[in-house]
Amino acid sequence: MNDPQKIETRVTVQDEPGPMQRTLGEAVAAGLLVFGVAMSLFHIIGLGFYPVDPIALRSVHLLIPLVLVFALLKRGKRSPGRRMSVFDWVAIGAGLVAVAYTVTHTEEIQFSAASVPDAWMITAGALLTLLTLEATRRIIGLPLVVIAVIFLLYAYLGPYFPGMLEHRGKSLGRISGYLLSDNGLFGVPIHASAAYAFLFVLFGGFLRATGVSSVFMDLAFAFAGRTRGGPAKVAIISSCLFGTISGSGIANVVTTGSLTIPLMKKTGYKPHFAGAVESIASSGGMITPPVMGSAAFIMAEMLNIPYYEVILAAAIPAFIYYAALFWMVDFEAAREGLVGLRREELPNARQVLTSSGYLLIPLGVLIYVLVVEFSSPIRASLLSMVASIGVVWVKEAVDYFRAEGLSGAHPFALARAMIRGLFDKKKPMSLPGMFGALAEGPRGMMEVAAACATAGVVVGMISLTGVGLKFAALLIDLSGGHLFPALVLTMIVCIILGMGLPATASYIVTVAVAAPALIKMGVSPLAAHMFAFHFSIVSGTTPPVALAAYAAAAIAKTSPLAVAFTGMRIGIVAFVVPFMFVYAPPLLMAGSPGEVAVATVTAFVGCILLAAGIQGIMLVKAEFADRALFLVASMLLIFPGFYTDMTGLGLAAVGLLIQFRRKVRLRLSGSAFAPVAPSSPKE
Repeated sequence: MNDPQKIETRVTVQDEPGPMQRTLGEAVAAGLLVFGVAMSLFHIIGLGFYPVDPIALRSVHLLIPLVLVFALLKRGKRSPGRRMSVFDWVAIGAGLVAVAYTVTHTEEIQFSAASVPDAWMITAGALLTLLTLEATRRIIGLPLVVIAVIFLLYAYLGPYFPGMLEHRGKSLGRISGYLLSDNGLFGVPIHASAAYAFLFVLFGGFLRATGVSSVFMDLAFAFAGRTRGGPAKVAIISSCLFGTISGSGIANVVTTGSLTIPLMKKTGYKPHFAGAVESIASSGGMITPPVMGSAAFIMAEMLNIPYYEVILAAAIPAFIYYAALFWMVDFEAAREGLVGLRREELPNARQVLTSSGYLLIPLGVLIYVLVVEFSSPIRASLLSMVASIGVVWVKEAVDYFRAEGLSGAHPFALARAMIRGLFDKKKPMSLPGMFGALAEGPRGMMEVAAACATAGVVVGMISLTGVGLKFAALLIDLSGGHLFPALVLTMIVCIILGMGLPATASYIVTVAVAAPALIKMGVSPLAAHMFAFHFSIVSGTTPPVALAAYAAAAIAKTSPLAVAFTGMRIGIVAFVVPFMFVYAPPLLMAGSPGEVAVATVTAFVGCILLAAGIQGIMLVKAEFADRALFLVASMLLIFPGFYTDMTGLGLAAVGLLIQFRRKVRLRLSGSAFAPVAPSSPKE
């Protein structure tokens, strides 16, 4: 029975064209649709069934930004909005010719970094580099392009730089040939994008087409909607769940925030706080296994470790991140006297799992194949795509038998129904639906592929000139050889780079210049990379840029800077967690089960105390003494060590005792200054 008071939890994503996006004619749009399907099929076949030469795979993958960006995005605001310019057609043609050259000369290109390139190779390298930089400028912006150009100029003008930055300089031919090798454009970043990230993005598209996003929202509302400040907790849970298949903070904000932000405002949260909760929670999607954006695949490739080790290492930090956010909004709701939603407004968890739980099976397949079977990401993503198609069609067959009954069902009638369903546009896994998902996959990879290719240019020039070692020595000198200042400097570099770069590019550049220094100072390679990865994501919510905050502010109809600064306050744990796992490697699953358990529990308790200290409330509203005790105790528990843990627990106990005594006094006096505790709204 449908209740008219039920809240709307159905997720719909509408892609609104940006100011630089074109509206193309039917013929060109149809051509791009065919191109997208062809690219998806090429990756599926080339990775899963018929192995393709690595250079050829990366070259063809580079066509995604070289074709789609020039076709879909204008060169400038004054460029034609309904047709492609001559320059765009020439750029696409030149890109196709250059890629055709690389595909047919893979053996020569593999050795181009250590040999003298010929004129054709120099031309192809220069052409692909220039086209990649222009495509990156259009879809990402100037900052990453400027950084790449600076490193290119540094490689060429080496003798003119002062002091430790001086080097002999490289010829244009040497630079161009190096860029065409697997140390430049076709290096680790574009390899991770082509071999792993593409299939995961494609799987995410198939999974979203089944309607799983609405299942995530329903479950989040069912589990947390009735609790104190329920909509904010729903935002956190749904963003965490959606982040497992998204890997994009802004997409997460737009998808889940369109439902949760208005509900948060309705239940009493201030607009800037509602936007801040959604932006911070959505940004955490990129640190949530198993997808974690393309940077996680690049990390696995750079460290030469299996991908499942990366997602296992990311699990506990992600849990602590979201747990801390959960307590932040709970204490905010307690302080403001906010309640949750009524039961009759919310979906029932059992009914959701009974009716739509089967849509979670593909995600379970992905996690099982990666974590239990320790299989490759390629196999995991392909099997999960098959599962996302299979569960929909099995459900169709089950519904048919339920409608007809086992005795009345006929195999030929079932076959006819299935064949009709294949051509029904309303069915998510019909041929048109699958065709659309295949076509959308490359569009979802435009920014990632462009960023990875341009980041490859930067990394290539760092490798060619050896400046990475000089940066590492400089970082050690600036920090005085001490780890904590070195970590702070790395954090600052990440945040500054992240203000103008996508998280993936920011991570790659930061790791190239800072990770060697951190590793030399005793940090494990995985912890050093994860540290840079986390802060590259934090930059997306850090003012003044804070793209996720701007997206949330638009929905909340409030100031973006207010959202960003509030997000920094409630999401302060994002600045703390990376330091935690550097000093406590068990948080990255590096240690015995006992060490992992102790580190996790103390960090979790520390984050709760941090939330209580910042929000100024635990059992009752805090005063200066107990608030200070909670903050100091949280810092002691967050950083590992037997004595710091014991001292932190002792201070926390004193703070709780003060709170408990105040709570008793308030109760006895009947004060309106009511004590608070986690609760559900009265029905």
